[in-house]
Amino acid sequence: MHTLEAMYLVEVQELMLGDGQCVKVPQQVADTVSPEHLDLRFVKNWATRCQILTAGADIGVVV
Repeated sequence: MHTLEAMYLVEVQELMLGDGQCVKVPQQVADTVSPEHLDLRFVKNWATRCQILTAGADIGVVV
């Protein structure tokens, strides 16, 4: 069973971490996710490169 480490909030284009902290996702990355296209690969890649999340982290989504 996987545990979510973050939730991506589509409406506000933020990544909410497990401790409740919210991180604004850059516009060019946020634009890759919409309610019709819930592909979080670019959000996860960005968060991993910025060391916000680990490579094995699971991200949920809130539309």
